[in-house]
Amino acid sequence: MRVRFSFYLGIAIAFAIVRQQNVSDAARLVLSASFPSERNCNMNIWDLTKATVFCGGVAFLFYSFPGVAQGVTIGLLTLLWLGYAHRTIASLRRR
Repeated sequence: MRVRFSFYLGIAIAFAIVRQQNVSDAARLVLSASFPSERNCNMNIWDLTKATVFCGGVAFLFYSFPGVAQGVTIGLLTLLWLGYAHRTIASLRRR
């Protein structure tokens, strides 16, 4: 959960820079966000095992079928880009 939060803070800074708004508030949020310490870390050994197996499986599939993996990766990135482009154009039209 903490990783997603820091990721979205980075996106907020990027959008603030693009919109040429006050970046200092978003930067203060990022600088005040601390890395998780041992006491508030929610990942246990089961989560670590699942993540390791999943990443290993994805790496195995990518190296076993490079053509398919490249096509799937390009397709997913294209859909992601088109989604962001659609959202950006829709927000520009509303202004």
